[in-house]
Amino acid sequence: MALTITPYPAYAHSPIPGIEGFYTGLVHPFSTPAQALLMLGLGLLVGSFPPLRARWPLGVFLVSMIVGMLVSSLIGESNLAMFATTFAACALAALAPGHLLPLAIAFTAIGGIWMGSISLADPGPLRDRTITTLGAFIGANLGLLFIFGISDFVRNRYTWPSVPTAFRIVAAWVGAISLLMLALLFAPERTFVYFVAKVLFPRWSQLVDATL
Repeated sequence: MALTITPYPAYAHSPIPGIEGFYTGLVHPFSTPAQALLMLGLGLLVGSFPPLRARWPLGVFLVSMIVGMLVSSLIGESNLAMFATTFAACALAALAPGHLLPLAIAFTAIGGIWMGSISLADPGPLRDRTITTLGAFIGANLGLLFIFGISDFVRNRYTWPSVPTAFRIVAAWVGAISLLMLALLFAPERTFVYFVAKVLFPRWSQLVDATL
């Protein structure tokens, strides 16, 4: 009782100095539409395979993220490439789920490279930059593993014929959104497509405005 009524200071921040960047890095893979769609698209693609076969694209994603970080200064960051990779991954997940594993590995590798290139922390103190980048690396791989785990759990828990169809529909929708974002990147302002997307996705269109 005495402990429950004893006032203690509220710790609004991490008790470990300098670790805040790690938490920031953990959520970084889902911080922009391009990254979130890429993670979701790759997760749907990998999730269409059973665990024994899915270990290959999951492992390739981890390695390719490291490659992306190493060549980040050469290839830069590209929302266009991430939207295009998302569309390709979702098209495969919707049209041939659980098939064409080499192609799925290739799309996952490409997505990992782009995710790695955008996960490298901005210039700053080496320690802070390392902690934030490590957080982004772990966050992306855990995120992909988490999406795959949810997909695998649902497929095994609910064996209805409609469940695989539902995953294909979700993949098709995510792919369609990525394709729309791609169209927006190329569409000049004041076109019909631009205004429709502006109404449907007002927040995302701000990203396109910034990109244009």
